[in-house]
Amino acid sequence: MAREPPESDNGQANAEDGTAESATSNTGLLHRRSYLQLAGAAVGGAAIASAAGRANAASYDVVEVDAGSHEVLRVGAGETLENVLIDVTADGASATIDCHAPNTTVRNVGFEGRMDSPPTGIIGASDTGGGTSVIENVYLGDGASAGHRHGLGLWVSPEHSGHLVIDRVNIQEMGDNSFYCSAPGNNGTVELRNCYSANSWVAHYRLAKGTVENCVALNDDRHKDGRGIWAWAPGTVEVRDCDLDMNGRHYAIAAGANGSGTHVAVSDTQYSTAFHGGIREANGSTVDLQQGNGTNPDGSRLPDGCPTSAREAAAGGRTQVQTTNRIELSGQFSYRIEVDGEIEPAAAHAQWLTEGEAYGDDWAEWWLSGSDEARTVWEYTGDITSLEVTEYDGTTSVRTLAVNGDELDHDKYVTPSTHTLELAGQFDYRVEIDGEIEPAAAHAQWLTEGEAYGDDWAEWWLSGSDEARTVWEYTGDITSLDISPHQGRTAVRTLAIDGESVDHKRFE
Repeated sequence: MAREPPESDNGQANAEDGTAESATSNTGLLHRRSYLQLAGAAVGGAAIASAAGRANAASYDVVEVDAGSHEVLRVGAGETLENVLIDVTADGASATIDCHAPNTTVRNVGFEGRMDSPPTGIIGASDTGGGTSVIENVYLGDGASAGHRHGLGLWVSPEHSGHLVIDRVNIQEMGDNSFYCSAPGNNGTVELRNCYSANSWVAHYRLAKGTVENCVALNDDRHKDGRGIWAWAPGTVEVRDCDLDMNGRHYAIAAGANGSGTHVAVSDTQYSTAFHGGIREANGSTVDLQQGNGTNPDGSRLPDGCPTSAREAAAGGRTQVQTTNRIELSGQFSYRIEVDGEIEPAAAHAQWLTEGEAYGDDWAEWWLSGSDEARTVWEYTGDITSLEVTEYDGTTSVRTLAVNGDELDHDKYVTPSTHTLELAGQFDYRVEIDGEIEPAAAHAQWLTEGEAYGDDWAEWWLSGSDEARTVWEYTGDITSLDISPHQGRTAVRTLAIDGESVDHKRFE
């Protein structure tokens, strides 16, 4: 039986140039109708209320492609293509989705029928404006007609420069790759999650930089010989929580191609080993098998929410299952997360976190030490209703605060550290800061806002008695502190910041 050589692809550039030409040269542009809508803010950067499953759509549009015809559905910048059934059951009928503009969304789309004359890239995708584009709940599982190199599922163009999320997409029986995402190299990132691929040639998941999470790849008795994961340069490619069941027909993970090496990090993944041990490290590549891996993959497993038919996808069917979202945190800080669903640590982190102490059904509260390894990932359903970041061991340093791979605005969730300024003795003083200041609770009754202090200043005096002491609480830093005589005398008993004495002579 002929089998695709491990590195034979006639050069990545040539293969991708050919794909680009065939994906954009077809005619037959469909007019935008009710299923093509402005996406607006819904497609922009990560929001704290991340997707938790779309309600079942009451209806969907049908695009019926005539025999021998090819239709192209183009999605413009900021637009959404959703709830569409593309009927290619007629002889020689085929269709393409073209979504290469910034901040596009393709959602709830099903291709019904096996394409006799498929385009090279049935779905052509990229975000060419540095934004975030999404392809979710799509069914392309009826496949393409038999033949090596005949039909390619989802293709990402070399011009991709943003972040592309591919979630709950089912692609099967392609003569070429199912998910061909390696063309951009290190330009932009690709995030594959909750996807299913079966019996395609060449590769199931092919990418050069990004993640493959909770995805399944299968070769079975339909005799297609694709690699499970094919990682191209430059990397890194992260593989997490996947099942790669090649049934002895190809490598579960192949790293490196065309003379260039790459790096693959694998965790919590089951992979088959019957084909030359299941792993290939070519051209100086490395496959780092981290925690939680095994060699008993389940190729029949369908990730939650991944559609099983074209009509189910078009109607938004299995997306009623709540999507599992991820929040990743790293740096040095304490935090508390509350959700309106359920939350638990990702498998790779569960051993360090005790239920009831670090998290419960709908909350997580923990800390990060600031070391290079100080990173935690939580998985949750629903939306985050509260996220608070505070100091740990006197420091608040946030390296990563990301939902589903999209970085959040740190300033929105970081609570500034609160410091104390304690003064006692006999003197007048004025304090100015670049944050906010107010008297500690025990002293507030003696101090009137507007007279003794404002948002970023405090100006008061101490009489010299044994009880003459004031404590202020503030955020930010002190930008100015002046001490002067009160009733002709300057006697400083205490001048302390966060409990540490300060040389008062610097400020007199």
